[in-house]
Amino acid sequence: MVNWSDPAVIEEDETALGKLGLVLLGIYGWEYLLTLQAEWALISRRLTFRWPLVPYFLGRYSFLATVISL
Repeated sequence: MVNWSDPAVIEEDETALGKLGLVLLGIYGWEYLLTLQAEWALISRRLTFRWPLVPYFLGRYSFLATVISL
């Protein structure tokens, strides 16, 4: 059975969490680059604001906040 209080186990878990954060940040960066044209069109007012975009941006930036907080 794993001793979760063991410093070696805690260090391994912290290392895994750090690597997971980097992977998620990479996935977020890739997704951000793929959808940048839609966001830029909204900022430059080529795309009109519609309410269905609110959950999209909420999800997008809440995921960024989650990844940064890891």
